Amino acid sequence: MRLIRQTALVLVLIGLAGCADSGTETSQTTPPTRATSSPPRPAPTPSPTTAPRPTGPFIASVVWTKRDGRRALSVTPTAALRSSATRDVADAAWREVVARVPSADTRGMADQLACHVLFVPEKLHFYLEPWRPAVGYANTVAAQCNPGDIRDPDQP
Repeated sequence: MRLIRQTALVLVLIGLAGCADSGTETSQTTPPTRATSSPPRPAPTPSPTTAPRPTGPFIASVVWTKRDGRRALSVTPTAALRSSATRDVADAAWREVVARVPSADTRGMADQLACHVLFVPEKLHFYLEPWRPAVGYANTVAAQCNPGDIRDPDQP
């Protein structure tokens, strides 16, 4: 890197000397500048440009209901949630659900909500079912947001 800088400096000095040459000899009163061995300065870090974070509320309503005789939490998303479905938004939506219904705070239901937010945000309601097994997020996604033996009545 230092060799490249020294070479560039020499080329600049040669170019300046060539520009000053008008056919007459000139004398130089100051010695040429020498490259120093100080470490190069790091390039300035550009400031990150981030898109504005979507703001909530992300949940319009949360209501306990029954589906096929089993308890389910019906979560109605807002337009803000539907239009900005990211993992951060899903996490913020889950915090809203738990703030309204603290008894819903289970890992399995959180995974079901994140799956719905990220993969089927257009659904009118997200049904989170506490009786479904908590199998982890990846397995919840593999089960189309509904892990366990019982199929979701909304799915074909």
